[in-house]
Amino acid sequence: MDVLEDKIKEAKRFRDSYYYNFPQSTPEEKSQAVRAVVLPLIQDIPLDINGQCSASANYNYLCGRILNICEEYDANCERYLLRAVKLEPSMADAWHELGECVWKKKDFKTATDCYKKSLSYTRSAKCLASLALALRYCAIQEKNVESQMKLHEEALQLCTEAVERNPNDENAWQILGNSYLAQFFFKQQRDREPMGKAREAYERALQLTDKHCNACLHYNYSTVLKFNQEYRECLNHLMFATLCDPRFSPAKEELEAIVSYLHRINLQVQRKGKLSSKKVQQFQNAICNNDYGIYLKQRVRDKNGQEKMLKAVSLQDLKEGVNDGVVICTRIIAVIPNHETVPYTFVGIDKEKTCCAFAVLNSSNLFGVVIGDSITVPEPHVIDVTIPAEECKGENINFRIVRVTNPLFLLKNSKLLDIKCVAMCSMSTNFIS
Repeated sequence: MDVLEDKIKEAKRFRDSYYYNFPQSTPEEKSQAVRAVVLPLIQDIPLDINGQCSASANYNYLCGRILNICEEYDANCERYLLRAVKLEPSMADAWHELGECVWKKKDFKTATDCYKKSLSYTRSAKCLASLALALRYCAIQEKNVESQMKLHEEALQLCTEAVERNPNDENAWQILGNSYLAQFFFKQQRDREPMGKAREAYERALQLTDKHCNACLHYNYSTVLKFNQEYRECLNHLMFATLCDPRFSPAKEELEAIVSYLHRINLQVQRKGKLSSKKVQQFQNAICNNDYGIYLKQRVRDKNGQEKMLKAVSLQDLKEGVNDGVVICTRIIAVIPNHETVPYTFVGIDKEKTCCAFAVLNSSNLFGVVIGDSITVPEPHVIDVTIPAEECKGENINFRIVRVTNPLFLLKNSKLLDIKCVAMCSMSTNFIS
């Protein structure tokens, strides 16, 4: 059996890394190549099992498990596994494989029932992860918000149990990451902890898997990196996703869109919004103490409840990260088109003629700015974006961006924004697992 187990693992590696090794192949060619590797394995089932032939639950289970390596649904695979669970109803692994098999033909209810049946006999990490994925799929289809939340929570509990039972199951870690990310956006970012835990789960999954075998994992992890505006790492993982599977269009489209977005920002920062020198000088001279509004007139309360006055500084005085105790003011010189509505992005210039980009998250469609508006940001969070040309399909990218997660702290033309300008951003939870 050890020899057969090694061959099964090798067949799965062949399947998962196929496009990386044969990037020009078609899906049909991949399907044929995988089947050519898989089918002979049935002949390798040990004689002590094979000898019992169709009367053996183990033999039927192994036949079904081997055929299940193929990505497409196989009716023979389902027949073998149905026979296995009929001959031995308590065979947990056979129930799990049957669930995986019927999932491929979109019989999600039967698949979910099979996972639950398997877990009633043995709570394996792989089946816990599969049921968690199935419940998250049900949550996407569910219209009732309370029911959605309950399904998300149950899926998260199952994933957590899965990685506790088997800390080396990369698929369980990936699905756990998906569950945390879904929870973060489902709760409209009221709690930052799920985002951090999603990142940890994805990074653990990446440690356990061959980086050339899992396009979906790289793509899902890039979502976390993009939200945190860690653009260089985000692009690297999207690139890996396209190498793992050149036909994985979501990764390819996202890669192209982000690269284009970053180049637009870079260009506008470098050229100061393509404004004339006279116009730029006019905007510089227009910045005055009145633009700082309440932030130079009143004390502000920090996260520890301490009150303090903020000090006005220029953009060049800022360090990377959160700049406590200071406030900045710029005039807008360019608005950046974005393939997504969030973050709302623009470029500003201060009195010292220093340019910087701004990314406003969680803004509604009622929020907007025009060239010439003043924007004031207390205790700005600065991110330095530096990407060499070979990683971003063009010239070097090098600019600073101020990340604003709560628009209510902004001043636009010296005034606070209306609450209607805020909308906690959400995202689709149909992650690819």
